[in-house]
Amino acid sequence: MLGNGMVLMPSGMIAWGGSQYSPEYLLGLNVDSLQRKALQIWWESVHARGAVNQLNTLTINTGLRLQSIPNRRVLGITVTQAQETANTVESIFDLIRQQKTCSYDGRHTFNELEIIGRKCWDVFGETFAILRYDSNGVNVQLINPLSVRNPPRVDPGVRIDRGIEFKKSRPVAFWVESVEDGKTTHKRVPFFGSNGRRVGIHCADIQTPDQVRGLTRLAPVFHEFKRILESLKYELDSMATNSTVAMAILRTAPVVNAEKIRTAFGAPVVAAAPMKVDELDRDTVRTTTGGLVMQNLEPGETVATLDTKRPNVNIPVFIDKAMEWIGPAIGLPATVWKMLFNSNYSASRGELELAWKTFDVENYRFSTSFEQEFYVATVNFMVSKGMVSLLGWSDPFRRAAWVAAKWRGVPMPSLNPYQEAKAASERIRNYSSSYENEAQKATGTSFEDNIERQIHEMRHLKALKSVYESAGVEFNVADTGFVSGMGPDRRYAATMAQMYTNDGA
Repeated sequence: MLGNGMVLMPSGMIAWGGSQYSPEYLLGLNVDSLQRKALQIWWESVHARGAVNQLNTLTINTGLRLQSIPNRRVLGITVTQAQETANTVESIFDLIRQQKTCSYDGRHTFNELEIIGRKCWDVFGETFAILRYDSNGVNVQLINPLSVRNPPRVDPGVRIDRGIEFKKSRPVAFWVESVEDGKTTHKRVPFFGSNGRRVGIHCADIQTPDQVRGLTRLAPVFHEFKRILESLKYELDSMATNSTVAMAILRTAPVVNAEKIRTAFGAPVVAAAPMKVDELDRDTVRTTTGGLVMQNLEPGETVATLDTKRPNVNIPVFIDKAMEWIGPAIGLPATVWKMLFNSNYSASRGELELAWKTFDVENYRFSTSFEQEFYVATVNFMVSKGMVSLLGWSDPFRRAAWVAAKWRGVPMPSLNPYQEAKAASERIRNYSSSYENEAQKATGTSFEDNIERQIHEMRHLKALKSVYESAGVEFNVADTGFVSGMGPDRRYAATMAQMYTNDGA
């Protein structure tokens, strides 16, 4: 029985020398050991590294996109008011998040912090961060999960479990171990400051009730990644061995000249009995930079090379089959993981849709703990600086209504753009979706931004059309705006010049 109430069960999976990766560690939930082994297997295994990198790219990519959705029914505002406020908040937030000042050390934009934080989530199962406030806004300091540890001394009555401090069964702070000037110190980071503002952030992959620390995504598949890694190492070693010269003398008849054996090999005279295989002596085979020299072979003796049957054609098959089962365990279909789509359209489309359902869940879990906290702190800064006016912001309930939002990830790849565009139009027509949702899903853009840009472009097209018509040239707005067979006419250059001198009104 372990201290945390879990019972170790016997395992038969440690015979291959993988006791460090055995289920005992998983059942014991020794977080520190699990996280260090996850970091090790991530660095050593190209397959584990590929899986984590694919998850990171397909979920976060270059950062989640904010879609502000103020709850107008709670706030008692109109649709127009809600949308105008959302547009303003989104525009200011998008500008802020692209600045390097979002990072405590001034090295990263918020989008870059998202990428690093999400990789911590996948490798360690959790992400720690500190929100810091100054006159320029809010910045984020990411904390290495391995440095969150119990301090050496704990005050009486204070409960600290694996670096997380609790009060009345609620987490109130975490402790960070650091080394400064050769001295180890432990600093307490509260989740909320005395003024009620968010300070510490802990995003954790929680899979069991009362779980204190996150569980690395790689933990359930340590064994599988380890087996693949060991198989690859053995295969590479065997290929290296096969590249060296390994030979044997085969005798099909008794050796007649025993004295010659004594002279050539320095061996005692023995009865000349036939033998099937005899290893070559060092005197018989020598390797030089010029090649291989063989000498003193008797009649009936031949030299045969040893074949280790490498490369083993079954190794790639084994790895592919293993990946098919590892994929669902980490929420990543094998075809998406390998970026190999060799099925028909329906099957590939189904695999992508299943993958993106997983990614939506992952985006939700991570964004509500990481992105949303930074967003709330940033909007609070906007209000304090008068950048935006949000009625009733001081009331926590109304503040939550103002910062309601969705965080969009990478759009799903389009296998048949025309069919999928028609399906999107049909969803909008029967009110099961909206222009905004479809724009974000298809291209990762905002409908509001798109329509504003299109209005601007249509004004230019209108001006261009009037210039063409005044010059007696046909202009087709519905298509490209250029007439087939027009060729390099001088009127085209004059038209373009006139268009750019026009303000598009």
